[in-house]
Amino acid sequence: MRETITTKETREDALRRRLIPYWKMEAWSAVLIPAVVIWSAPPHTAAETAAAIFSLLAVSLQLVVGARYWFVVVERMHGSQSSVAPLMRILDRVQLPILLLVGISWIATVHALVIVGWSDAVVAAFICSGLATLEYVNYFHVQLQNFDHAADIKRLMNGGGLRRAHMAKDLAAFRKTKQR
Repeated sequence: MRETITTKETREDALRRRLIPYWKMEAWSAVLIPAVVIWSAPPHTAAETAAAIFSLLAVSLQLVVGARYWFVVVERMHGSQSSVAPLMRILDRVQLPILLLVGISWIATVHALVIVGWSDAVVAAFICSGLATLEYVNYFHVQLQNFDHAADIKRLMNGGGLRRAHMAKDLAAFRKTKQR
């Protein structure tokens, strides 16, 4: 006979188990995406190289930010608050520079397209700039990732729309306390 346990502690344990892979996945992606892109679509011209550098930097930096954020969330669930405020201070300072980097990645990528055309390196830069844009929105604004949790899928299917990103909520709370 299977017993259903619905205590708060059990739900928190389930959430913790669901979140632990997030920071690991983000950290590995920050390393693997550039490696795969450079291996499969190496840039050959200066324009392609600039597009590759800026687009890979934009996406990888955000994956590192995401990895650190989810790691701190899991730590917080274990009762450690020591990493939260320093991370929020950093995120508060880097949000605009990250957005600018995403914009620069698009400029460099479009420039490479105009100069070189649709080479493999330019296509890869377009994909990485697109991923960087999606990561920025997913972390700093609204949660775009809604495919890995049944409650999120159900909310979307029932017309509930996208919800505010977890990091965006944490940053807003930090900024509110910072203004006091």
